[in-house]
Amino acid sequence: MADPVECCNEEAVEILLAAGANVNQESATGTALGSATTRNIALRLMNAGAHPKHLTSEGRRAILGYPSEPDEKLVDVSANEFQQGRSRRFGKHNPEKMKIPFWEGMIRSGINAYQGGKLFGDERKFDPGYMPIWCAQRFGQSITFLPDGRIVQVAGEHEDSYDPDFCIYNDVFVHGGNGDITIFGYPETAFPPTDFHTATLIGSHIYLIGSLGYPGTRQYGETPVYRLDINSFRMERLETAGNNPGWIYEHRAIQAGTQAIEVKQGTVVSLAEGEENHSPNMSIFVLDIERLVWRVKE
Repeated sequence: MADPVECCNEEAVEILLAAGANVNQESATGTALGSATTRNIALRLMNAGAHPKHLTSEGRRAILGYPSEPDEKLVDVSANEFQQGRSRRFGKHNPEKMKIPFWEGMIRSGINAYQGGKLFGDERKFDPGYMPIWCAQRFGQSITFLPDGRIVQVAGEHEDSYDPDFCIYNDVFVHGGNGDITIFGYPETAFPPTDFHTATLIGSHIYLIGSLGYPGTRQYGETPVYRLDINSFRMERLETAGNNPGWIYEHRAIQAGTQAIEVKQGTVVSLAEGEENHSPNMSIFVLDIERLVWRVKE
């Protein structure tokens, strides 16, 4: 299915979907969604059940209305604005609007942290004491489509852990259309750095479940659940009970009825004899969002 997607052939994509094509089938070149670089095809595949984790930076940019290929000219800030926004910082309030031109420019441009620093002569990447350059090109960042047309992106990470620009974020981007961007920051105590989670919109809240997170911060046997108010953008940690999935990431979550979320697939991190184990999740878990109780689906 990747070939018609790569060729941006919407008609062929529709024919394959109608014939029952598996949107998550992996080939030597990846999945169909991983090849999507146009808004219509990316959205169509996601609506057909494609796993959001396969959405690339190019596909995400197309969905947001930007050119699929990164464009450094869209950074468009001064050297002083770069210095002011060069590094990640946590919000002081829950939430705090972070009006930082360099961050907004990085979102619009889609370039990576190294490219962003290079624009302003900051290429000290392997120097002692180097701090990661703030970047919006991320893995494990959720994307949620609100009924009023806004698009919400939450957290995610940039680069792999061995890279000096590696950083897991805890911010929220709200795209209002016409290029409008609002960035919300949060105290680390209100919302820790989060990646490879799920985001499920129910009513006026987005429920954020799971995370990989930094080593040393993982709470084995617990499942982090946060609730984001789409009106105030206040973040709230939910204390849950029952039989939860554990420390899970890269899973799927779907709304089940009016007051429940099903969580399946993904990977669960546990600790045994001092060693971390990353094991596939073999069960389906259901979170009752009214009672905040987990159960295993029979």
